[in-house]
Amino acid sequence: MVGSFGMAGLIIGGVGAGLAVQPSPLSPATTPSSSAGNGTAGYAVAPKVTIPNQDPFSSPELSSYLASRSGTVTAGLYNVATGQTYLYNPGPAQVTASMVKIDLLADLLYQTQVQHRGLTPVETALVTTMVEASDNDAAQTLFLQLNQMPGLAAFNTMLGMNQTIGSWGWGLTKTTPADQLTLLKAIVLPNSVLTPANQAFEQTLMQNVYGSEKFGVPQGVPATATIGVKNGWYDEPTTGWQINTAGYVKLGSTSYFLCVETQGDPSEEYGKDTVSQVGSLVWNFESTLATLPSSQTAIHESATAP
Repeated sequence: MVGSFGMAGLIIGGVGAGLAVQPSPLSPATTPSSSAGNGTAGYAVAPKVTIPNQDPFSSPELSSYLASRSGTVTAGLYNVATGQTYLYNPGPAQVTASMVKIDLLADLLYQTQVQHRGLTPVETALVTTMVEASDNDAAQTLFLQLNQMPGLAAFNTMLGMNQTIGSWGWGLTKTTPADQLTLLKAIVLPNSVLTPANQAFEQTLMQNVYGSEKFGVPQGVPATATIGVKNGWYDEPTTGWQINTAGYVKLGSTSYFLCVETQGDPSEEYGKDTVSQVGSLVWNFESTLATLPSSQTAIHESATAP
């Protein structure tokens, strides 16, 4: 729930590998020695310490897999513990499909706060079936209530989602992984937009999506983890299948947000396989990274994202 996620101090946007701060190659020897063999009396060569790259998308396993997939894949990860963001193949915004439903819910919850009220029983029923069962009729009803494209666009602008493009058809809204990470922060991390109670409500729905929709982010993650997800899928007439996944994972010291968008998939299953394998490989990378000594995982400043 909300309290299980810590707020990182500094968020550094990045593309590609981080820059590791390496220790000095020499350190003072405990006992002076004239037989060090390197011509530097009193010093010994320190063991080489390799600080791992914290960018999951540049890992050999994930980068190799991504290179093997057809269509266009773009992705983003936010490491809650370090406050770092990593982007893979950032480009133009892609169609959200049903992934936008967590955006609609966040907007509705914010509007109830402005109006100093809670959700009505009808609204509660609508948002529950919209997120957990991905019901389109419920999403359409709420989209109309929220003043359609102008209303959702205003909410997204307030959050700082400047790469999301509205549409009069809610499922045709376009977005980027970077903007979805911004949305997930509003849903999960302490902030001034949503109250803890409303965050907890939305997280509960994301953690209880139907089993058939638990592909992508949750793939390969232990059942003991806290996992929230909302996926989207759409057969685009001109470009092929669009398959998306966005969500969060928390287990012990491993805590991250992930969004993967795929465009031009030859089939629905192909796209689902792609986002699920990425989800599994990201878990393997992040969970392994969390077990390393803190001295090997500190600080890596990435290049600034465009």
